Amino acid sequence: MVKKNKIFILVVDFGTSKVKANLVDAEDGTFLTSCSRSYTIMTTAEGHTELELEQVWDSAVDCVRQVLGSVKEDGKIIALSFSYFGDNLILADENGDSLSQCILCFDSRGTDEAQYITEQLSEAKLVEVIGSPYSYMSTGAKILWMRRHMPDIFNKAKYFFSIQQYINRKLGLQAINDGTMAARKQLYDTGKGVWSRELLELIGIGEESLGEIKPTNTIIGEIDSFGPISLPYSIPVVLGGHDCDLGIVGLGVGSEENPVVADITGTYDHIGYLADGMINTKRTYPHGKIESYCGPLDNKSVCIGAFTTSGAVLEWFMREVNSDTSQDAYQFFWNHVVFDGNGTVCMCPDFSGNQGSFQGIGLGVGKNELFQSIIEALTFKTKEIIDDCERIKLGGINRVRIGGGAANSAEWIQLRANITGKIFEKMENIQVSALGTAIIAAYTMGIYGNISDAIQNMVSVSRVFLPDMEVHNKYNIIYKGIHSNK
Repeated sequence: MVKKNKIFILVVDFGTSKVKANLVDAEDGTFLTSCSRSYTIMTTAEGHTELELEQVWDSAVDCVRQVLGSVKEDGKIIALSFSYFGDNLILADENGDSLSQCILCFDSRGTDEAQYITEQLSEAKLVEVIGSPYSYMSTGAKILWMRRHMPDIFNKAKYFFSIQQYINRKLGLQAINDGTMAARKQLYDTGKGVWSRELLELIGIGEESLGEIKPTNTIIGEIDSFGPISLPYSIPVVLGGHDCDLGIVGLGVGSEENPVVADITGTYDHIGYLADGMINTKRTYPHGKIESYCGPLDNKSVCIGAFTTSGAVLEWFMREVNSDTSQDAYQFFWNHVVFDGNGTVCMCPDFSGNQGSFQGIGLGVGKNELFQSIIEALTFKTKEIIDDCERIKLGGINRVRIGGGAANSAEWIQLRANITGKIFEKMENIQVSALGTAIIAAYTMGIYGNISDAIQNMVSVSRVFLPDMEVHNKYNIIYKGIHSNK
Protein backbone atom coordinates (compact mmCIF):
# COMPACT_ATOMS: atom_id res chain seq x y z
CA MET A 1 0.00 0.00 0.00
CA VAL A 2 1.38 3.39 -1.03
CA LYS A 3 1.71 5.79 1.90
CA LYS A 4 -0.29 8.98 1.39
CA ASN A 5 1.71 12.21 1.56
CA LYS A 6 0.74 14.72 4.22
CA ILE A 7 -0.45 18.09 2.98
CA PHE A 8 -0.04 21.26 5.03
CA ILE A 9 -0.99 24.91 5.10
CA LEU A 10 1.73 27.23 6.37
CA VAL A 11 0.01 29.99 8.37
CA VAL A 12 1.82 33.07 9.64
CA ASP A 13 -0.27 34.73 12.35
CA PHE A 14 0.68 38.35 13.13
CA GLY A 15 -0.55 39.44 16.56
CA THR A 16 -0.10 42.79 18.25
CA SER A 17 2.84 41.61 20.35
CA LYS A 18 4.08 38.41 18.67
CA VAL A 19 4.09 36.47 15.44
CA LYS A 20 3.53 32.72 15.10
CA ALA A 21 4.27 30.40 12.21
CA ASN A 22 2.13 27.25 12.17
CA LEU A 23 2.20 24.15 10.01
CA VAL A 24 -1.42 22.97 9.83
CA ASP A 25 -2.59 19.61 8.50
CA ALA A 26 -4.99 20.51 5.69
CA GLU A 27 -7.06 17.37 6.24
CA ASP A 28 -7.72 17.27 9.99
CA GLY A 29 -6.66 20.71 11.27
CA THR A 30 -3.96 19.48 13.65
CA PHE A 31 -0.82 21.56 14.06
CA LEU A 32 2.37 19.70 13.21
CA THR A 33 4.51 22.45 14.71
CA SER A 34 4.41 26.08 15.76
CA CYS A 35 7.02 28.72 16.46
CA SER A 36 6.48 32.17 17.98
CA ARG A 37 8.59 35.28 18.45
CA SER A 38 7.70 38.39 20.41
CA TYR A 39 8.38 41.96 19.35
CA THR A 40 8.43 45.17 21.32
CA ILE A 41 5.56 47.64 21.39
CA MET A 42 7.30 51.01 21.39
CA THR A 43 6.04 54.17 23.09
CA THR A 44 7.57 56.89 20.92
CA ALA A 45 5.73 59.80 22.59
CA GLU A 46 2.87 60.19 25.04
CA GLY A 47 -0.02 58.21 23.61
CA HIS A 48 1.99 57.01 20.60
CA THR A 49 2.43 53.25 20.23
CA GLU A 50 4.22 51.61 17.31
CA LEU A 51 5.89 48.42 16.14
CA GLU A 52 9.29 48.45 14.48
CA LEU A 53 8.58 46.91 11.10
CA GLU A 54 11.95 45.27 10.55
CA GLN A 55 11.68 43.55 13.93
CA VAL A 56 8.23 42.27 12.98
CA TRP A 57 9.52 41.03 9.62
CA ASP A 58 12.69 39.46 11.04
CA SER A 59 10.62 37.69 13.70
CA ALA A 60 8.34 36.26 11.01
CA VAL A 61 11.32 35.10 8.95
CA ASP A 62 12.83 33.39 11.97
CA CYS A 63 9.56 31.59 12.75
CA VAL A 64 9.10 30.41 9.18
CA ARG A 65 12.69 29.14 9.10
CA GLN A 66 12.09 27.09 12.26
CA VAL A 67 8.80 25.62 11.03
CA LEU A 68 10.13 24.65 7.61
CA GLY A 69 12.68 22.43 9.28
CA SER A 70 9.92 20.13 10.52
CA VAL A 71 8.51 19.28 7.08
CA LYS A 72 9.42 15.67 6.25
CA GLU A 73 9.92 14.15 2.83
CA ASP A 74 6.42 12.64 2.93
CA GLY A 75 4.83 16.06 3.49
CA LYS A 76 4.15 19.04 1.24
CA ILE A 77 3.08 22.63 1.90
CA ILE A 78 0.30 23.38 -0.57
CA ALA A 79 -0.33 27.01 0.43
CA LEU A 80 0.90 29.90 2.55
CA SER A 81 -1.60 32.23 4.18
CA PHE A 82 -1.83 34.89 6.90
CA SER A 83 -3.89 36.37 9.69
CA TYR A 84 -3.26 39.90 10.93
CA PHE A 85 -4.07 42.23 13.81
CA GLY A 86 -6.37 45.01 12.63
CA ASP A 87 -6.61 48.82 12.75
CA ASN A 88 -3.03 49.81 11.95
CA LEU A 89 -1.25 52.24 9.64
CA ILE A 90 2.05 52.29 7.73
CA LEU A 91 2.96 55.16 5.41
CA ALA A 92 4.87 54.07 2.29
CA ASP A 93 6.54 55.83 -0.63
CA GLU A 94 5.93 55.35 -4.36
CA ASN A 95 8.09 52.19 -4.32
CA GLY A 96 6.08 50.71 -1.47
CA ASP A 97 8.92 51.19 1.02
CA SER A 98 7.87 52.21 4.51
CA LEU A 99 8.22 55.83 5.64
CA SER A 100 6.91 55.14 9.14
CA GLN A 101 6.78 52.35 11.66
CA CYS A 102 3.49 50.49 12.18
CA ILE A 103 1.11 52.74 14.15
CA LEU A 104 -1.14 50.58 16.32
CA CYS A 105 -4.86 50.91 16.93
CA PHE A 106 -4.59 52.01 20.55
CA ASP A 107 -2.16 54.79 19.61
CA SER A 108 -4.21 57.84 20.65
CA ARG A 109 -3.03 60.30 18.01
CA GLY A 110 -6.05 61.07 15.90
CA THR A 111 -8.41 61.76 18.82
CA ASP A 112 -9.14 65.33 17.67
CA GLU A 113 -9.22 64.21 14.05
CA ALA A 114 -11.84 61.54 14.79
CA GLN A 115 -14.01 64.21 16.41
CA TYR A 116 -13.51 66.47 13.38
CA ILE A 117 -14.51 63.69 10.97
CA THR A 118 -17.62 62.99 13.04
CA GLU A 119 -18.57 66.67 13.10
CA GLN A 120 -18.15 66.98 9.34
CA LEU A 121 -20.03 63.84 8.33
CA SER A 122 -22.20 63.09 11.43
CA GLU A 123 -22.21 59.91 13.45
CA ALA A 124 -25.35 58.71 11.65
CA LYS A 125 -23.60 59.01 8.27
CA LEU A 126 -20.52 57.17 9.54
CA VAL A 127 -22.64 54.33 10.90
CA GLU A 128 -24.37 54.12 7.52
CA VAL A 129 -21.07 53.96 5.63
CA ILE A 130 -18.55 52.06 7.80
CA GLY A 131 -20.95 50.43 10.27
CA SER A 132 -19.67 52.22 13.40
CA PRO A 133 -18.90 55.63 14.88
CA TYR A 134 -15.44 57.06 14.28
CA SER A 135 -12.75 56.85 16.96
CA TYR A 136 -9.06 57.60 17.39
CA MET A 137 -8.42 53.91 16.62
CA SER A 138 -9.59 54.47 13.04
CA THR A 139 -6.96 54.53 10.30
CA GLY A 140 -8.51 57.58 8.67
CA ALA A 141 -8.15 59.65 11.85
CA LYS A 142 -4.46 58.73 12.08
CA ILE A 143 -3.88 59.59 8.39
CA LEU A 144 -5.44 63.00 8.97
CA TRP A 145 -3.25 63.43 12.07
CA MET A 146 -0.16 62.70 9.98
CA ARG A 147 -1.30 65.22 7.38
CA ARG A 148 -1.74 67.91 10.05
CA HIS A 149 1.21 67.19 12.33
CA MET A 150 3.87 65.43 10.22
CA PRO A 151 3.44 66.92 6.72
CA ASP A 152 7.05 66.14 5.79
CA ILE A 153 6.29 62.40 5.97
CA PHE A 154 2.69 62.67 4.78
CA ASN A 155 3.69 64.55 1.62
CA LYS A 156 6.19 61.82 0.70
CA ALA A 157 3.59 59.08 1.17
CA LYS A 158 2.10 57.47 -1.90
CA TYR A 159 0.37 54.65 -0.01
CA PHE A 160 -1.30 54.06 3.35
CA PHE A 161 -0.72 50.39 4.05
CA SER A 162 -1.89 47.99 6.70
CA ILE A 163 0.45 45.30 8.04
CA GLN A 164 -1.20 42.96 5.51
CA GLN A 165 -0.08 45.10 2.59
CA TYR A 166 3.38 45.59 4.05
CA ILE A 167 3.94 41.83 4.32
CA ASN A 168 2.64 41.29 0.78
CA ARG A 169 5.20 43.82 -0.49
CA LYS A 170 8.01 42.19 1.51
CA LEU A 171 7.20 38.94 -0.29
CA GLY A 172 7.38 40.70 -3.66
CA LEU A 173 3.62 40.53 -4.18
CA GLN A 174 1.03 43.21 -4.87
CA ALA A 175 -0.02 45.22 -1.80
CA ILE A 176 -3.63 43.99 -1.78
CA ASN A 177 -6.20 44.35 1.00
CA ASP A 178 -8.70 41.63 1.72
CA GLY A 179 -12.23 42.79 2.61
CA THR A 180 -11.82 42.30 6.36
CA MET A 181 -8.63 44.34 6.62
CA ALA A 182 -10.04 46.98 4.28
CA ALA A 183 -13.03 47.30 6.60
CA ARG A 184 -10.71 47.66 9.61
CA LYS A 185 -9.25 50.80 7.97
CA GLN A 186 -12.74 52.29 8.47
CA LEU A 187 -12.49 54.03 5.13
CA TYR A 188 -14.46 51.34 3.34
CA ASP A 189 -18.14 51.58 2.47
CA THR A 190 -19.13 48.08 3.52
CA GLY A 191 -22.59 48.32 1.94
CA LYS A 192 -21.31 49.34 -1.49
CA GLY A 193 -18.06 47.36 -1.32
CA VAL A 194 -15.84 50.31 -2.30
CA TRP A 195 -13.62 52.89 -0.61
CA SER A 196 -15.80 55.71 0.75
CA ARG A 197 -15.60 58.78 -1.47
CA GLU A 198 -16.87 61.08 1.32
CA LEU A 199 -14.25 59.94 3.82
CA LEU A 200 -11.37 60.02 1.37
CA GLU A 201 -12.25 63.54 0.19
CA LEU A 202 -12.51 64.75 3.78
CA ILE A 203 -9.12 63.28 4.75
CA GLY A 204 -7.51 64.37 1.48
CA ILE A 205 -6.34 61.10 -0.08
CA GLY A 206 -7.21 59.09 -3.18
CA GLU A 207 -8.42 55.52 -3.32
CA GLU A 208 -5.30 54.46 -5.23
CA SER A 209 -3.30 55.21 -2.05
CA LEU A 210 -5.23 52.53 -0.14
CA GLY A 211 -4.79 49.66 -2.59
CA GLU A 212 -6.97 47.13 -4.35
CA ILE A 213 -9.44 44.97 -2.42
CA LYS A 214 -9.81 41.22 -3.06
CA PRO A 215 -11.67 38.38 -1.30
CA THR A 216 -9.89 36.75 1.63
CA ASN A 217 -9.48 33.47 -0.28
CA THR A 218 -7.76 35.05 -3.31
CA ILE A 219 -4.54 33.41 -4.51
CA ILE A 220 -2.35 36.51 -5.01
CA GLY A 221 0.68 34.74 -6.46
CA GLU A 222 3.36 32.14 -5.79
CA ILE A 223 6.68 32.55 -4.02
CA ASP A 224 9.86 30.46 -3.93
CA SER A 225 11.43 32.37 -1.03
CA PHE A 226 10.30 33.97 2.22
CA GLY A 227 12.69 36.89 2.47
CA PRO A 228 16.16 35.35 2.77
CA ILE A 229 14.76 31.80 3.11
CA SER A 230 14.70 29.67 -0.02
CA LEU A 231 11.59 27.49 -0.11
CA PRO A 232 11.85 23.88 -1.30
CA TYR A 233 9.38 24.63 -4.12
CA SER A 234 7.07 27.36 -5.31
CA ILE A 235 4.13 27.84 -2.90
CA PRO A 236 0.82 29.60 -3.70
CA VAL A 237 -0.07 32.50 -1.38
CA VAL A 238 -3.67 32.85 -0.20
CA LEU A 239 -4.37 36.44 0.85
CA GLY A 240 -5.76 35.85 4.36
CA GLY A 241 -7.30 38.51 6.58
CA HIS A 242 -8.17 39.96 9.99
CA ASP A 243 -7.30 37.58 12.82
CA CYS A 244 -10.55 37.88 14.82
CA ASP A 245 -12.74 37.31 11.78
CA LEU A 246 -10.70 34.26 10.81
CA GLY A 247 -10.93 33.12 14.44
CA ILE A 248 -14.71 32.89 14.09
CA VAL A 249 -14.17 30.48 11.19
CA GLY A 250 -11.55 28.59 13.23
CA LEU A 251 -14.14 28.08 15.98
CA GLY A 252 -16.54 26.58 13.46
CA VAL A 253 -19.11 29.37 13.86
CA GLY A 254 -20.10 29.61 10.22
CA SER A 255 -23.89 29.99 10.29
CA GLU A 256 -26.02 32.57 12.11
CA GLU A 257 -28.87 30.10 12.46
CA ASN A 258 -26.86 27.77 14.70
CA PRO A 259 -27.23 28.76 18.39
CA VAL A 260 -23.49 29.32 18.94
CA VAL A 261 -21.11 32.29 19.05
CA ALA A 262 -17.33 32.60 19.06
CA ASP A 263 -15.21 33.96 21.92
CA ILE A 264 -11.70 34.85 20.74
CA THR A 265 -9.66 35.86 23.79
CA GLY A 266 -6.44 37.82 24.13
CA THR A 267 -5.44 41.43 24.67
CA TYR A 268 -8.91 42.12 23.28
CA ASP A 269 -11.84 39.82 24.00
CA HIS A 270 -13.84 39.49 20.78
CA ILE A 271 -17.24 37.80 20.66
CA GLY A 272 -19.24 37.36 17.49
CA TYR A 273 -20.56 35.32 14.60
CA LEU A 274 -21.05 35.40 10.83
CA ALA A 275 -24.37 36.49 9.32
CA ASP A 276 -25.67 36.00 5.79
CA GLY A 277 -25.50 39.00 3.47
CA MET A 278 -24.22 42.49 4.13
CA ILE A 279 -25.91 43.79 7.27
CA ASN A 280 -25.43 46.83 9.51
CA THR A 281 -26.07 46.03 13.16
CA LYS A 282 -25.27 49.56 14.40
CA ARG A 283 -27.94 51.01 12.16
CA THR A 284 -30.54 48.62 13.57
CA TYR A 285 -29.26 48.57 17.17
CA PRO A 286 -27.35 51.86 17.63
CA HIS A 287 -26.80 51.47 21.37
CA GLY A 288 -25.55 47.88 21.20
CA LYS A 289 -21.93 46.76 21.40
CA ILE A 290 -22.01 44.74 18.16
CA GLU A 291 -20.56 46.16 14.95
CA SER A 292 -20.65 44.55 11.54
CA TYR A 293 -18.64 44.67 8.33
CA CYS A 294 -17.74 42.40 5.41
CA GLY A 295 -16.60 38.96 6.53
CA PRO A 296 -13.90 36.55 5.36
CA LEU A 297 -16.40 34.34 3.49
CA ASP A 298 -18.44 35.20 0.41
CA ASN A 299 -21.66 37.12 1.15
CA LYS A 300 -21.10 37.01 4.91
CA SER A 301 -20.92 39.81 7.46
CA VAL A 302 -18.87 39.70 10.64
CA CYS A 303 -20.99 40.69 13.63
CA ILE A 304 -18.63 41.27 16.53
CA GLY A 305 -18.18 43.09 19.82
CA ALA A 306 -14.95 43.64 21.70
CA PHE A 307 -13.81 44.56 25.17
CA THR A 308 -10.67 46.49 24.36
CA THR A 309 -8.65 46.23 27.58
CA SER A 310 -9.46 42.68 28.61
CA GLY A 311 -6.03 41.04 28.66
CA ALA A 312 -4.28 44.35 29.36
CA VAL A 313 -6.05 44.76 32.71
CA LEU A 314 -4.86 41.38 33.95
CA GLU A 315 -1.35 42.10 32.69
CA TRP A 316 -1.43 45.45 34.57
CA PHE A 317 -2.36 43.75 37.84
CA MET A 318 0.36 41.12 37.54
CA ARG A 319 2.99 43.68 36.58
CA GLU A 320 2.17 46.72 38.70
CA VAL A 321 0.43 45.25 41.76
CA ASN A 322 1.90 41.77 42.01
CA SER A 323 5.35 42.57 40.53
CA ASP A 324 5.54 39.07 39.06
CA THR A 325 4.20 38.11 35.63
CA SER A 326 5.52 34.55 35.57
CA GLN A 327 3.26 31.61 34.80
CA ASP A 328 3.82 30.33 38.33
CA ALA A 329 2.52 33.64 39.71
CA TYR A 330 -0.63 33.37 37.63
CA GLN A 331 -1.15 29.78 38.74
CA PHE A 332 -0.73 30.75 42.40
CA PHE A 333 -3.74 33.05 42.15
CA TRP A 334 -5.85 30.53 40.27
CA ASN A 335 -5.09 28.02 43.06
CA HIS A 336 -6.15 30.44 45.80
CA VAL A 337 -9.39 31.98 44.54
CA VAL A 338 -12.91 30.56 44.66
CA PHE A 339 -15.41 31.74 42.06
CA ASP A 340 -18.61 31.00 43.95
CA GLY A 341 -20.44 34.32 43.62
CA ASN A 342 -19.80 35.25 47.26
CA GLY A 343 -17.00 37.76 46.72
CA THR A 344 -17.32 41.29 48.16
CA VAL A 345 -14.88 43.23 45.96
CA CYS A 346 -16.13 44.59 42.64
CA MET A 347 -14.07 46.14 39.88
CA CYS A 348 -14.82 48.41 36.92
CA PRO A 349 -12.28 47.16 34.36
CA ASP A 350 -12.60 49.89 31.71
CA PHE A 351 -9.01 51.15 31.67
CA SER A 352 -9.29 52.59 28.15
CA GLY A 353 -10.75 55.86 29.47
CA ASN A 354 -8.96 55.77 32.85
CA GLN A 355 -12.23 54.63 34.41
CA GLY A 356 -10.90 51.55 36.19
CA SER A 357 -11.77 51.29 39.87
CA PHE A 358 -12.29 48.88 42.79
CA GLN A 359 -15.21 48.91 45.22
CA GLY A 360 -15.70 47.01 48.48
CA ILE A 361 -12.05 47.12 49.54
CA GLY A 362 -11.45 46.70 53.29
CA LEU A 363 -8.43 46.10 55.51
CA GLY A 364 -8.86 42.36 55.10
CA VAL A 365 -8.65 42.49 51.30
CA GLY A 366 -5.46 41.19 49.71
CA LYS A 367 -4.12 40.38 46.27
CA ASN A 368 -6.20 37.21 46.01
CA GLU A 369 -9.45 39.15 46.35
CA LEU A 370 -8.27 41.79 43.89
CA PHE A 371 -7.29 39.12 41.38
CA GLN A 372 -10.65 37.41 41.78
CA SER A 373 -12.55 40.67 41.29
CA ILE A 374 -10.59 41.41 38.09
CA ILE A 375 -11.36 38.02 36.57
CA GLU A 376 -15.04 38.34 37.54
CA ALA A 377 -15.26 41.89 36.14
CA LEU A 378 -13.69 40.88 32.82
CA THR A 379 -16.12 37.97 32.61
CA PHE A 380 -19.06 40.30 33.26
CA LYS A 381 -17.88 42.30 30.23
CA THR A 382 -17.90 39.09 28.21
CA LYS A 383 -21.49 38.51 29.34
CA GLU A 384 -22.47 42.00 28.20
CA ILE A 385 -21.30 41.30 24.67
CA ILE A 386 -22.88 37.82 24.60
CA ASP A 387 -26.17 39.36 25.76
CA ASP A 388 -25.97 41.92 22.95
CA CYS A 389 -25.30 39.16 20.42
CA GLU A 390 -28.32 37.27 21.71
CA ARG A 391 -30.59 40.30 21.19
CA ILE A 392 -29.84 40.50 17.48
CA LYS A 393 -28.68 37.07 16.35
CA LEU A 394 -31.00 34.77 14.46
CA GLY A 395 -31.13 31.36 16.10
CA GLY A 396 -30.29 32.67 19.58
CA ILE A 397 -27.37 31.43 21.69
CA ASN A 398 -27.01 28.42 23.94
CA ARG A 399 -23.33 27.65 23.35
CA VAL A 400 -20.11 29.63 23.18
CA ARG A 401 -16.93 28.28 21.59
CA ILE A 402 -13.74 29.69 23.06
CA GLY A 403 -10.20 30.01 21.74
CA GLY A 404 -7.13 32.12 22.40
CA GLY A 405 -5.06 32.57 25.55
CA ALA A 406 -7.88 32.42 28.13
CA ALA A 407 -8.88 28.99 26.80
CA ASN A 408 -5.80 27.62 28.58
CA SER A 409 -7.56 28.13 31.91
CA ALA A 410 -10.29 25.59 32.69
CA GLU A 411 -11.18 27.65 35.77
CA TRP A 412 -11.85 30.76 33.69
CA ILE A 413 -13.88 28.86 31.12
CA GLN A 414 -16.03 27.41 33.90
CA LEU A 415 -16.50 30.89 35.36
CA ARG A 416 -17.60 32.16 31.94
CA ALA A 417 -20.16 29.37 31.78
CA ASN A 418 -21.38 30.12 35.31
CA ILE A 419 -21.67 33.88 34.81
CA THR A 420 -23.30 33.74 31.37
CA GLY A 421 -25.43 30.65 31.96
CA LYS A 422 -24.25 29.29 28.60
CA ILE A 423 -22.51 26.05 27.67
CA PHE A 424 -18.85 26.72 26.79
CA GLU A 425 -16.88 24.53 24.41
CA LYS A 426 -13.10 24.53 24.46
CA MET A 427 -11.60 23.66 21.11
CA GLU A 428 -9.02 20.96 20.43
CA ASN A 429 -6.91 23.69 18.84
CA ILE A 430 -7.19 27.05 20.62
CA GLN A 431 -5.05 28.88 18.01
CA VAL A 432 -8.29 29.61 16.23
CA SER A 433 -7.19 32.53 14.03
CA ALA A 434 -4.48 30.40 12.47
CA LEU A 435 -6.87 27.47 12.13
CA GLY A 436 -9.51 29.64 10.45
CA THR A 437 -6.85 30.88 8.04
CA ALA A 438 -5.89 27.28 7.24
CA ILE A 439 -9.53 26.29 6.74
CA ILE A 440 -10.06 29.00 4.13
CA ALA A 441 -6.75 28.16 2.43
CA ALA A 442 -7.57 24.43 2.32
CA TYR A 443 -10.92 25.23 0.71
CA THR A 444 -9.23 27.63 -1.74
CA MET A 445 -6.76 24.95 -2.78
CA GLY A 446 -9.57 22.50 -3.52
CA ILE A 447 -9.06 20.13 -0.60
CA TYR A 448 -12.73 20.64 0.28
CA GLY A 449 -15.70 21.47 -1.90
CA ASN A 450 -17.07 24.04 0.53
CA ILE A 451 -16.23 25.76 3.81
CA SER A 452 -18.73 23.67 5.78
CA ASP A 453 -16.89 20.47 4.85
CA ALA A 454 -13.55 22.05 5.76
CA ILE A 455 -14.88 23.10 9.17
CA GLN A 456 -16.39 19.68 9.81
CA ASN A 457 -13.06 17.96 9.16
CA MET A 458 -10.66 20.50 10.68
CA VAL A 459 -12.51 21.79 13.79
CA SER A 460 -13.18 19.74 16.91
CA VAL A 461 -14.24 20.32 20.51
CA SER A 462 -12.03 18.92 23.27
CA ARG A 463 -14.09 19.70 26.39
CA VAL A 464 -17.54 20.98 27.31
CA PHE A 465 -18.23 23.20 30.35
CA LEU A 466 -21.79 23.23 31.71
CA PRO A 467 -22.95 26.17 33.83
CA ASP A 468 -23.61 25.65 37.55
CA MET A 469 -26.99 27.37 37.72
CA GLU A 470 -26.85 27.89 41.50
CA VAL A 471 -23.61 29.87 41.11
CA HIS A 472 -25.04 31.54 37.99
CA ASN A 473 -27.97 32.89 39.98
CA LYS A 474 -25.62 34.42 42.57
CA TYR A 475 -23.54 36.11 39.89
CA ASN A 476 -26.69 37.27 38.11
CA ILE A 477 -27.70 39.24 41.22
CA ILE A 478 -24.27 40.94 41.26
CA TYR A 479 -24.44 41.60 37.52
CA LYS A 480 -27.89 43.21 37.73
CA GLY A 481 -26.70 45.33 40.64
CA ILE A 482 -23.74 46.63 38.65
CA HIS A 483 -25.92 47.51 35.67
CA SER A 484 -28.61 49.17 37.80
CA ASN A 485 -25.95 51.63 39.01
CA LYS A 486 -24.88 52.65 35.50
